[in-house]
Order: sequence, then C-alpha cells, then structure tokens
Amino acid sequence: MSDELGDELRALFAQEDARTDGAPDEVLAAVLAGAGRRRRGRTMLAVAASTVGVLAIGGASWAVTTVNRGADPVSQPTIHVTVTPSPDASVTASPAEVVDPYEGDLDGILADEYPEAVQTRPTVSESDTEFGIPIVYPEALVMEDWVWDRVGEGWSVATVGLPDYRHAGSVGVYEMPPSVIYLVSPEEVYFEIALLPEPLWNGVRVVSWDEEDETVRLSFDGGGSSGAVYDLRTGEWEEIVFASYGANADSNQFVAADAEGNELWSARSDNGTKLYRWDARSREWSASALVDQAPHVSAEQGGIAASWCAVSEEGDRVILTGTQDGAWTEIVVYSLTEDSLRTVSVPPVSDPWFLRGEWLDGSTAWFTAVGDDDYVIDLESGAVTAVGERPAGVQNHARSTMWSVGYGEPTDGAVTYRECMC
Repeated sequence: MSDELGDELRALFAQEDARTDGAPDEVLAAVLAGAGRRRRGRTMLAVAASTVGVLAIGGASWAVTTVNRGADPVSQPTIHVTVTPSPDASVTASPAEVVDPYEGDLDGILADEYPEAVQTRPTVSESDTEFGIPIVYPEALVMEDWVWDRVGEGWSVATVGLPDYRHAGSVGVYEMPPSVIYLVSPEEVYFEIALLPEPLWNGVRVVSWDEEDETVRLSFDGGGSSGAVYDLRTGEWEEIVFASYGANADSNQFVAADAEGNELWSARSDNGTKLYRWDARSREWSASALVDQAPHVSAEQGGIAASWCAVSEEGDRVILTGTQDGAWTEIVVYSLTEDSLRTVSVPPVSDPWFLRGEWLDGSTAWFTAVGDDDYVIDLESGAVTAVGERPAGVQNHARSTMWSVGYGEPTDGAVTYRECMC
C-alpha cells in the first residue's frame, strides 16, 4: 500500500513540476514527513492538511514538488484535493475563567500574606489591678505599612489597658500595666500598632478615629479628664488642652463623636465649663452652640461613684442637664451633626447632683436621682412620667479593659462611662 501511494505522489509531483518552476524543498519535506506517518491511504491527506494547518493557502492553488527533477513524468488522471477541516480540529478554546483570590475575603489579606505574630503579652491578673479586672491582651500580628492599604469599612482601632487608675496612681501602690493600641480587621485579626507611651497608660481609651489624618483621639487619666491626639503611623502624640473662660482647662473630657467625624468635648476650668465642637468638614475646633445658648448645662451624668455622657446610638445627639439654684430645671438635647439644640423644661428633683440619665429610644429618656423616683421623659413634648422601677432599655454599663472605634462609625457612648471605685 505504501509503494502504491509513493508512486502516485511521485507522479503528481512530476506533473506539478512540469506546470510550475517547483516549490521550496521545505514544503516537500513537510509533506513527506506527513505522508510517512499516514499509511492508511490517500484519504488521510485531508486530515493531515487540516491538522497541520501550515499548508492551507490563501487565494492561490497549492503545489508540491519532488527532489528528483530528472524523473520523467508519468501520465496520471487529474486529482482534485479538497481540504476540509475536521470538526474536532476547529474547536475554539473558551477563555480561562478569571478567579479573584480576594473575592469574599473581608480584610483583603490572604492566609499566606499575613505578617508574623508578635509575642503574646501576659494577662494581668485581677490581683495586680486596682479594680479587680483582668487585662487580657489579644494574640496579634506585627503591624506592617502595607496593611494600611487594606483598611476601610469594617476595620477598627482598639486600645487595651487598665480601665482607670485614679487613686492608685497618685499614691504609687500599684504598678501600672502597659496599654497597647491595635488595628483590628473585619475578620477580627489584631495587628499591634504600638505600645502606647507610658504617660497615656492611665485609663486610656480610644474615643475617635480621624481616618483622613490617620490619627486617633484618646481619653486618659482618672475619670477621663485628659485627651490626646495620637498619630497611628508615627507614634507621635500631643495632649489636648482647651481654654475655658480665660484659663486653660484642667479637665478636657470627650463627650461624643458621630459617624461623620464631628466631635464634642467638655473643657472645665475654675472659671466654668465650655463645650467645644470639632467640625469634620472644616477640620477646625470652635465653641459649640451650647456655649452661647445654654452655658449652664453639663454633659456629665451621674455623681461620685460613676459618671458618663448620655449619647444616642448614632452618636449624633447628646442629653445635657441644667440646674438653677440647686434644682434640676431643664434638659437640653444637642445635635452634634447640626450644632443645634432645643430645651425641654421638666419639674425639679431634690438632688440634681446625683442626677443620671440614658436614652431609651429616639425620643424618650430615663432619668433618676438619689432619693427620687425614676422618670421617663418624652423629649419631644417634655412630658414627665414617674415610674416605679427602671424601665426596659436602660443601658447597664460594664467595666472593660478594651475599647474600640470603627472606621466611619460613631463612637459608642459607653466609652465615657467611668467608675471611681472610691
């Protein structure tokens, strides 16, 4: 069979050689190499042409030649060859599916990309702290600069340290445990930013996060009476000190921060108390509307044993109280977002010094004072209702050694809760 096919090819080559000047030897070599593999018959030429693909010609007929140019032509019938690609040879491969390895990954960091772990700090036991709260430092990773590029919605900054050191620090009875600041991913992976400077260890808490400036504001010292700005990238910090009616304030206390980044701080000196507002748009401090319209009100709720600020869940409204001649006379509802306020007049209670209150929902609040009933107040109408027991929805503050602020989120008003434990 192979001899017959060879004779027919040589005849065809000679015939085509007589009609043309010949074809390059490379073409011949290719054809012969293909023919040597095809021992099943002439019909396999079509399959070979469609498979190899290099012999398909554009607009002209194709030709082959033989190396034996001295051979006499042999008369053969005309052969018409039709090259038809087989269906299998023309299958077009579908584009490779592109898989995003970060799809569904909350923090944008794959498992093999995380930095190495830092040495876990030992837990400070209850007996080593003034108030009997163990301080547990989380397992954390080394903070590397590239991690900041992943930060966005769902991330937070947290501080861990002693809740308050108001009395022990002054007498030097207890050794103050260190305070640490962390970056926390949406997957609750902790990155240790830094060990905070020792002057900030006293009851430090992160109270706001300026994402644009890459800084946080911290509340520290006994009762949260001091504030500081801390640079998350450089570790530099400076204390916040306001002026209050011609004197530097000796108490600079955080009150509230909303989701837009506006903040309210209370500055108290011997000359009085002023409430300052940080405007997130203008990025400037100024006296709030409270200074001119309600200079006698206080943001601090509670008394000697504990104190806090009554801040709405969204961080945008604050309840402040005003007294006159030692009696509780009004409640002021302040809008941090709009820098505006409205006053609700209420009956007096016997001892406003121990007055404390909380939001119940968007329009009502709960108040009580030592020796008085509990009251529910409608902040829209000013209606006051005495209740026999604490209503459902009143927040029970818990002491904590960890506080956090989320990216683009309001600050939890619970961060203002302080116990003196005296």
